Amino acid sequence: MIFQLFGSGSRRFAPVILLATFALSACTREDQPRPEVLRPVKVETVTLLPPTGLQVIGTVRAPKRADLSFEVGGALDQLFVRPGQEVRKGAVLAQLDREPAELKLIQAKARLRAQKALVLQMRQLLESNKRLLEDGSVPRKDVEQAEAGYQSALAARDIEDSAVKQAQREYALTRLTAPFDGRVVSHAYEPHTRVSPGQSVIQMISTGQQNVVAEIPVDHATRLAVGSEVPGVEDRQPGATLKLKVHSISPEARGGVIQEAEFEILSQQQTRLVDGTTVSIQLAASETPVVTLPQQAFRFSSEEDGAEVFVYDAETAQVKRREVELAGIEGSRLIVRAGLAQGEQVVVAGAAFLTDSQVVTLFKPIVSSGAE
Repeated sequence: MIFQLFGSGSRRFAPVILLATFALSACTREDQPRPEVLRPVKVETVTLLPPTGLQVIGTVRAPKRADLSFEVGGALDQLFVRPGQEVRKGAVLAQLDREPAELKLIQAKARLRAQKALVLQMRQLLESNKRLLEDGSVPRKDVEQAEAGYQSALAARDIEDSAVKQAQREYALTRLTAPFDGRVVSHAYEPHTRVSPGQSVIQMISTGQQNVVAEIPVDHATRLAVGSEVPGVEDRQPGATLKLKVHSISPEARGGVIQEAEFEILSQQQTRLVDGTTVSIQLAASETPVVTLPQQAFRFSSEEDGAEVFVYDAETAQVKRREVELAGIEGSRLIVRAGLAQGEQVVVAGAAFLTDSQVVTLFKPIVSSGAE
């Protein structure tokens, strides 16, 4: 029968039959359900770590720092200091070309002198008209006009006096002076360079007392008391121990995790520490066991110290979203204060793409073996 169908009399029907067969097979494949692809995730088992001391890194910083700039613009005429030089408060550090400001001051003083002479002239005229009015030689309106001219001259004199003071101020501002005893860190311009108002020209730091600034996890910061002492070690010289005293603690936690603390250096070697170098600070041990997880395990919520993780349920192969409370940071891992229990499995890779109650599969690394 099939042979006859494709015989000489029916060859023209063969393409139609083949197309219908292909279409039927295609529809059959599309109607078949596709297997669901489960997202692989990597998990980490929650382990309560025993309370241990925490070592944080602080930065040596002078209590006072200043980026000095001119309030007026001009050409930088002279630079009197170099990086590393110690200066006293009030010392002249740099100076602009003073000639334009000096000429403006001379003009303002000249206008003031002229206006003072006019005030004297108008006062004499007023006094003369008053005497003539008593004699009946001039009408009252002449006295009133003289009074108005005298008051106008006084007002103009005050304006010119203010202009002189402003010119004197601008003349004084062509010099940049040290606001405190300190050391020059750097300068941004060389002489004969055009400087605009407000552009930083010289950076300096104070001398004497040095502090250490460090970022402390919230849980440890709350146990620090202002005035208490902690040990420290200069990282460049491991044997150089330091005695530090807590000077201040920021009342706000950045990201709900970190607070900034400032320590005074009570004792150190005879050599002054280089500003910007690091110091290791040893904090006391926490009172309760802690849980730490990699930062990529968390999705942060709008609350100040809130975050979310996904906990894996081995029986249902589902992940459940759970809110946790953070306490700080330890290296590349965040410290969890509450929300997790010993032995639970938390997703530490792939959490950004998960939804609550989603079915997943555990990530299994591919182990390749080659023939020797």
